[in-house]
Amino acid sequence: MFRVKITDLGRNNVTVTEDMEVVNFNNLLSMVFPHLVSSDIHFVINYGIGYVYAGFRSVGKIKVTTI
Repeated sequence: MFRVKITDLGRNNVTVTEDMEVVNFNNLLSMVFPHLVSSDIHFVINYGIGYVYAGFRSVGKIKVTTI
């Protein structure tokens, strides 16, 4: 089980936290999609820390921890 916390997300700098069994693209996308206007969303995560990108811009920070 993992806890995913995304901070400084989008224009309003929202923070979203969710517990999930598997961290994958679809789960992360469902967390950020309501808060972003962009359609070109991708994620980069290394060793539990990463970023949300919309195009070439960083639009959020990701932290993944085990529960």
